[in-house]
Amino acid sequence: MLSFRAAVRLSSILMTALALAPRLALAESPSPAEPPAEVQAPSAGNGLFDAGPHHRPYLLSGSAWAAGLDGIGASLRLGIPLLDGGVIPLINDSLQLEVGADGWTAWEDLGRSAGLTPVASLRWTFHFTERFAAFATAGLGWTFSYWQVTWASGAYARGLWLDAGAGVLVRVIGPVHLRADVTNNGLRAGLAVAL
Repeated sequence: MLSFRAAVRLSSILMTALALAPRLALAESPSPAEPPAEVQAPSAGNGLFDAGPHHRPYLLSGSAWAAGLDGIGASLRLGIPLLDGGVIPLINDSLQLEVGADGWTAWEDLGRSAGLTPVASLRWTFHFTERFAAFATAGLGWTFSYWQVTWASGAYARGLWLDAGAGVLVRVIGPVHLRADVTNNGLRAGLAVAL
């Protein structure tokens, strides 16, 4: 579903975000007006190799997404912390369960399709700084879709939905983060709020 041109654009955005990570790390002097770090971030800690104890908040994310040039959609996810200390004891990582839904519509040569998909996935997050984290996701959903061939005819479909990809979280202010994902279903960009 992801066009080559879109994949190249998103990879350049992700590379820019990775290049900015060291600058974000230098700009991380805590302000007395900000709430404590454990309330703010999916990216708590002093860097990737800070393997100390961490508290990870719930994370509510909303994204708009594009699937190639012929489809658009919206995603909503609630990230529930499973392993605050992560999977690898020597680094600052964490594991979350994300539950939510994707809604989408697409235009094709023979008609239009639309669907709604409840999704559950695991998100493995690597916390590079207090402001920057990168993650990988993998999950499954069940799609309910409608495909309309002409204004008078159409068909309903159901099926398994694979949702896998990688992305970044960048904290912009307080508990608010920018979120960008590259997935097998398209490119997503939106906001996330630590609860």
